[in-house]
Amino acid sequence: GIGDDCAVVPVGNRTLVATTDITFDGVHYPREAPPNLKGWYAASVNLSDIAAMGARPIGLLVAYGFPSDAPLSFFKGISGGVQRCAELHKTRVLGGDTKRSDGLTICVTALGEALPGGALMRSGAKNGDILVLTGKIGRAHEWMHKGGNSGLGRMLRVEARIQEGMALASAGATSCIDLSDGLAISLHFLSESSWVGMEIRLDDVPFYGGIPSGKALEAASYGGDFELLATVPPAKLSAARAKVHNAGGHITEIGLVGGNGVRVSMGGKTRILPKSGYEHFRRPKE
Repeated sequence: GIGDDCAVVPVGNRTLVATTDITFDGVHYPREAPPNLKGWYAASVNLSDIAAMGARPIGLLVAYGFPSDAPLSFFKGISGGVQRCAELHKTRVLGGDTKRSDGLTICVTALGEALPGGALMRSGAKNGDILVLTGKIGRAHEWMHKGGNSGLGRMLRVEARIQEGMALASAGATSCIDLSDGLAISLHFLSESSWVGMEIRLDDVPFYGGIPSGKALEAASYGGDFELLATVPPAKLSAARAKVHNAGGHITEIGLVGGNGVRVSMGGKTRILPKSGYEHFRRPKE
């Protein structure tokens, strides 16, 4: 059902996962961004949901809408970006559709298969688990503050953590989510789904170098990151760290599961972490 990064569908003795996401020119990527990066981004953000379930990708279905006067090279650039992203993650484009539209729209549906132990959900975190994060965060926040082409490639060339997700699942992680809407709101989603409290140490969260220390909390609430946030029992942390390392990635311990609500500690002080992140339908401030 609804509530996780993917829908989970039992089929015989296998567990399929499915997700879909739609991206628009001028909303998810600047209109002036290279077409191949737009295609890559559209594919990768969907594969990131597959990663959050600890699953391996099976394939992508891609539907395009673009203006009738768009040159063929434009479409080839976008579809080429999708294809290269799929190939990197050892999957392929299964099919899709094309339609005329006023502006560029890319809708991707990603299919995957969970490991034999089942899909990672948001609802399995337990008191005493350790919060771990793959990679670094702050890519979109960095680009927003610098503007222009500075950091644009890093913002759009999202790397779905497929191998890390499978490694976490096989190591016994209890829950997982991808950070598309931001670290802060994702912590709330995990907390609410698992009925547990959580606390992160913001000083331990790895940010990209372009994020000033005074903007760390803002960056943690900004969105546009597609790393994985997971919970791991203490007894399985060493195995999780080793398996993620062998998969080509790394994890950082950033907090603990327990207590009441969602909290953040910074500079030795602890406070409630606001439930804030990227929301498409947020009302503008008057």
